[in-house]
Amino acid sequence: PIERAVARDDLRVIAFHDEVRVAIMPPDQVARFGDPERLFMNVNTREDRDHAERLAQAG
Repeated sequence: PIERAVARDDLRVIAFHDEVRVAIMPPDQVARFGDPERLFMNVNTREDRDHAERLAQAG
């Protein structure tokens, strides 16, 4: 689905949602898998990337 969205030049994050099953999870349910702040970290800058890489290396 993502490749099809890109092929039609639809680069929106939600471009493929109609083609997949999507669910909204409340934060407490997400927290069962890890820290929501870390799981959904937004990486937009080099500094963000560096921070994400440090977290990944730390495990």
